[in-house]
Amino acid sequence: MKTLTPQEVARLLSIAKDTAYYSIIYTAVNTGLRQAELLGLRWRDLNLDRASLSVSQVLFKRRGICQFKEPKSEHSWRRLDLSVSAQLKALREYALRNGCTVVKEYVDEAESSPRE
Repeated sequence: MKTLTPQEVARLLSIAKDTAYYSIIYTAVNTGLRQAELLGLRWRDLNLDRASLSVSQVLFKRRGICQFKEPKSEHSWRRLDLSVSAQLKALREYALRNGCTVVKEYVDEAESSPRE
């Protein structure tokens, strides 16, 4: 596995800064989540008040079809403390402002469910 150097991370974030992808890239490089874990995140997995993120599902592709499933191992189910909550909050606000209906569905679901 090849990992990015600190200089490469800084360059990647600099290039992505003014794009819709910045928050997810920032989250990826600051949490170490795998791609499938990042893509499996839902708004209800994010607790901005506690600045934490729960990994409870992954997104994978099989025979051309994307599916959600539970993480493979017990160790994969975890809660992360976040220093990136401001970036994720900005992504959520951007998505809502721009009419991203999937995000709205997750936000509505998260806001109607009880918090931990």
